[in-house]
Amino acid sequence: MLIYLALGIAAVTSTDTALVRAAYLAMDWAAWVVLVPLAVASLVTGVVQSLVTRWGLMRHYWVIFKLAITVVATTVLVAYTGTLDQFASIATEDRSRASTCGCCVARPSSSTPPERSSCYSPPPCSRSTSRPG
Repeated sequence: MLIYLALGIAAVTSTDTALVRAAYLAMDWAAWVVLVPLAVASLVTGVVQSLVTRWGLMRHYWVIFKLAITVVATTVLVAYTGTLDQFASIATEDRSRASTCGCCVARPSSSTPPERSSCYSPPPCSRSTSRPG
């Protein structure tokens, strides 16, 4: 879990494009291979234990509360992995394509104006800027 946190901090704070790309790819893989299966296992084992022990699934408020927290946390995790999938797909795109479409994984440094950054390319205008009349 600490490694995942370190990757997230590196992806958000770094200006090294290769590091940001690698961090998002590693986070996406770790989310689907480690975090989601463990969250589902936690949910399943909690329900099974509550059904086979004397505590029961609906007998005590705290068991229901723990079940609700686990369901909400697992749902949020799966929803967040969709965002990670998008970031990972952007990270795997060809650099030339990313720079021509205005998408950039790494942010330019604060000392470099956006128009002078090698990463910056203004997005194409999809609507007309002229006014009628």
